[in-house]
Amino acid sequence: MFAQFSVDFTDRSGLTLAVRGKRGITESDVSPIQIKMLNYNEIPGFLPVTAEERDFVYTFYYHFSGKRILAQRLKNERLTIRQYFCVLYAIVRAVAECGNYMLDEGNVCLRGDLIFTDRDYTDIRLVYLPMKSPVFRESLQERLSQLAAGLVASVDELHGDGVQEIMKALNGDSFQLAEFRALLRTMVDRASVMPIAERNLPRETERKQIEQGANIRRKWALAAIPLALAALSWIWALAEPSEAKVYIALGVSLLAGEAGYLALKHAPLFKRAQKSRRQADALDSQPLKSAPASPATVFLGSGQAVSAGRQGAKLELRLDGKSITYELFKQRILIGRGDSAGIVLDSVGISRAHCEIERVGQTYAVKDLGSVNGSFLNGEKLLPYKSYTLHAGDVIRIVKAELVFKA
Repeated sequence: MFAQFSVDFTDRSGLTLAVRGKRGITESDVSPIQIKMLNYNEIPGFLPVTAEERDFVYTFYYHFSGKRILAQRLKNERLTIRQYFCVLYAIVRAVAECGNYMLDEGNVCLRGDLIFTDRDYTDIRLVYLPMKSPVFRESLQERLSQLAAGLVASVDELHGDGVQEIMKALNGDSFQLAEFRALLRTMVDRASVMPIAERNLPRETERKQIEQGANIRRKWALAAIPLALAALSWIWALAEPSEAKVYIALGVSLLAGEAGYLALKHAPLFKRAQKSRRQADALDSQPLKSAPASPATVFLGSGQAVSAGRQGAKLELRLDGKSITYELFKQRILIGRGDSAGIVLDSVGISRAHCEIERVGQTYAVKDLGSVNGSFLNGEKLLPYKSYTLHAGDVIRIVKAELVFKA
């Protein structure tokens, strides 16, 4: 079980994951052949590893610069159905290569918090522990089943019966890795040729398509009204024809044509007005834009204000001469410019998921989430994904914003 190991993050000429044994990893535990295979070969789908010995105890170092932790990403992002299949396929393809390099599939870590991805989920990298005895007691089939089931919760929408086929194969009595790999390849190809209407589009894209369709319908509806009036005027004029009625009908038709043209030309103004209202609403919901002149207190949980006498951990946000104090009652608070952030900082240089504050027992910790410009604690830059315990008075800096922790 992986419980016998501890993980940490460090900087060794790039972001590095350090894995140590809680009771120490000795020479008798390590497989020299596997270490040589990992050192001398660039094995597809696995992070490069360096095994270092100090005082007869080994530490495994894995370099992952440019990659992001899968579990951390899925706290703030959703997978499309195709991304779900691609992630599973990349993992299975990597595991299938183990035999070609004299590696044991029982030493492949399939935990979401130790699986690394690129931005588009197309390049997956796994952690391999070069130990003589298999680290994981569960079978590969059981571990893949747990992983696949866990990832389903992060899929935005499920289409077709692909997921059911995958779970059926993983829970069957005659599981074969090669057959399962072929099944996943089929699912990836099938998702790639899905009609757009059946794909899981990002919500923002889907919303824009709906708005565009509604806007087109609105334009034609507005244009149809004057055209209908013109048609009615001609029905009236031709019922009992006269020169005056014809001139009236012609005049109505000309006015209707002009009105229809203006409706088609200027109807997008409705859309722009709606967009402006949405932007205004968004600005109102962002603390930096709506901060009052005097300090305010915000409850991060239900959105209700907390009475001034209530005690608990707080974060005081300071930016541009304004201040807001947040009560920390949730287990985890995301800070960034994304819609899912508990504290939204809509400033240049801030990532969508920049960092997070997490309650650990009776204490709180801050963790940078691989942001582009980094996070700083009391002037020291945080290593991405490494937790730092917070103490009263600590100052977290994110670009130009400062958050003071108050216990």
